[in-house]
Amino acid sequence: YLEIMQLFVERINEQIEAVKEEIAGIPYPTEPITADLCYPNDLSKSINGKIVALKADVLRSEYQIATHQIMLVNGGFGANANTRGSAVFVTNLYSGEQYRVERRDVLGEIKPDHLPHWALEKAAQIMKRENAKRETER
Repeated sequence: YLEIMQLFVERINEQIEAVKEEIAGIPYPTEPITADLCYPNDLSKSINGKIVALKADVLRSEYQIATHQIMLVNGGFGANANTRGSAVFVTNLYSGEQYRVERRDVLGEIKPDHLPHWALEKAAQIMKRENAKRETER
């Protein structure tokens, strides 16, 4: 039993160091996105194609930073206005990873004057890539 506990603690410590290194390597400001930096999450409006922030409290505490909150909405029934669906498909603008989140986990669309420059650049790259992909499928 003690050997298992020792192994568990070693793995936890390795994970702690990995997260510290990841956060230290982020070249952008990491302050969390707050409600005052966003338009409210109005369910009567579509968020398709918008850059939104996830609520920090739905993320694990070590990931409650801007680079893990800022997402580009790709679709899903929950992204539409006045819908019964709740699924929203997003792309993390920092990592490029795609996720499914719930509409209730969206803080809101980030106001343009509070949107980091790096996020705008990444969103433009993703949209350009998606448009090129659609063109080749025609």
